[in-house]
Amino acid sequence: MTGTQEQPKVLYIMPWQGITNPVAIQDTDMQITLPEFNPIHPKQFQQQVREFSLNKSKANND
Repeated sequence: MTGTQEQPKVLYIMPWQGITNPVAIQDTDMQITLPEFNPIHPKQFQQQVREFSLNKSKANND
């Protein structure tokens, strides 16, 4: 019996903190100013998701 040689299809999505400055495009210079991204801590992110979920469910029940 032989297995398949197909490569696994994997997509990694990494959460990031909100951006303080949005992407800006200069008209004449055609330069793009990208915001500064900061990685988040997984445990803090999970806690924020839980709090958001609880607040949203409370709002829907009112």
